[in-house]
Amino acid sequence: PRIKYVYQENKGLSSARNLGISLSGSELIGFLDSDDIWLPDKLELQVRMIRRSQDIGLVGCGAYLMNSAGQTIGELRSKNYSNRHELLRDLYIRNVIVGSASGSLVRRACFGTVGLFDETLRSAEDWDMWLRLAQSYEIKFIEKTLVKIRVHSDSMHCRVETMKAYQKKVIEKNLSDAGPLQRKRAYSYLYVDAAQEYYAADKKYHALSNILKAMWRYPFRVCPEDDRDRLFIKCLLPDFCYRLSKKILGRDQYKQEPAGSRGMST
Repeated sequence: PRIKYVYQENKGLSSARNLGISLSGSELIGFLDSDDIWLPDKLELQVRMIRRSQDIGLVGCGAYLMNSAGQTIGELRSKNYSNRHELLRDLYIRNVIVGSASGSLVRRACFGTVGLFDETLRSAEDWDMWLRLAQSYEIKFIEKTLVKIRVHSDSMHCRVETMKAYQKKVIEKNLSDAGPLQRKRAYSYLYVDAAQEYYAADKKYHALSNILKAMWRYPFRVCPEDDRDRLFIKCLLPDFCYRLSKKILGRDQYKQEPAGSRGMST
């Protein structure tokens, strides 16, 4: 009796979430995409956090990454920021609220302030929402992994160009007042993120092309997840040469992350 099932034709994630928001009556709203999993104490811990202050609009958490078979292939950690300025500095570059919407608990009043999910975006719609929300509300994180996100790597690699197009729209929409340097950094990481996906799909030419575009936009690393230098070398060298160089130099910090581990908006 507590569960209400509502069906509509496929109009994208934003439309589905907006319908759910419009039909809900609760003070707090959680999202769970159909192939993701909440861990048992997720809501309890997030509700406890969000009720500490009316200024908190969203509570996020860490996320495990699963493959199509349900096997854990990675982990995305979350961290709390000392103030909203620090959060926005990172959020302007990439989506640091990991786990897509499935890892987030949002205060319903926020949607009355910042609006609903943008239904013109078929990707990066969560990043767009978090950028708008962070302008008006505090965002906190449970620094614990509380959700499992399923990564369909094959489909993600096929959609890299689509995701890039929508990420560009999010940057144009939300960073118009952020300053030219901030926009350059955001665009640069967009291409690094695409290069990571292409390399994971064994498309080195496309990966290299995106790395060069990233360097043209902004030549320096913009965040800890920015591995453009390593990717550039790996794209130019055959795999066995790269592995040999690592052994000779004794450097093992370049362990490859699973596809999608940067929290790319899907």
